[in-house]
Amino acid sequence: MISQLEHIEELSLTHWPALHTEEIDGWKLRTANGFTKRANCVSTLTNSNENIFEKIERCEQYYSAKSQPTIFKLTPFSEPNLDEKLEQLNYIKQDNSLVMAMSLQNFNPINISSFQQTDEVHFTLIHHISIKWIEQYCQLSGTSSLLIPTIIDMMAAVQGDIICCSCSLNDEVVAVGLAVVDNQYISFYNIITSEQHRNKGIAGALITKLMNAGMQAGVETSYIQVLSENSPARHLYEKLGFREQYPYWYRIK
Repeated sequence: MISQLEHIEELSLTHWPALHTEEIDGWKLRTANGFTKRANCVSTLTNSNENIFEKIERCEQYYSAKSQPTIFKLTPFSEPNLDEKLEQLNYIKQDNSLVMAMSLQNFNPINISSFQQTDEVHFTLIHHISIKWIEQYCQLSGTSSLLIPTIIDMMAAVQGDIICCSCSLNDEVVAVGLAVVDNQYISFYNIITSEQHRNKGIAGALITKLMNAGMQAGVETSYIQVLSENSPARHLYEKLGFREQYPYWYRIK
């Protein structure tokens, strides 16, 4: 029987899905036209029955045929010693990250209080795929608009209900975020605030809006992923009630 943390890791594969998935001896080889590492990597949740180096070589051949780099996602649930073996093969470690989670009974809402009374702050929630929201995300994140069709297809493949949220300040969109509600779980992706409006409580208020919508749907547990070096984001998530659960990282050829 898998643990709750392993279950969260499995959910993360369906809440942020690839467009194509192949399996090699239990490993999932995920691709999505190169958009985000987590959707274009080898998920190593299942231990190997094959020779590990031969299996890695098969993964390399698969991604090479698609003209993509070979990327492995490593977690505490990956095959023992896989990280060391990849390092032996000159795979570089990148993007040390954390999964943070909380029970909704520990949720601490955050409301905006740092704006002038003349500011007009408005949050918009959309309970379906929104091309307008995707365009706003691309603009704030610097993602190429050429990837919009890929993002639409990925969102259409999500297992769960999508909630898109945007925050406008004086009619200018300054932050966006995405939540996936799946039975008792709610997860968060693509939380981004424009650089000039950070550290004003916008992201916390945006997550609060999404969380409240999830609670109305009956969710009980939430998780979010963050780069280990992103101290401001980690501090914000801790303030909301999230706590560190397990690390993950990537190895890239």
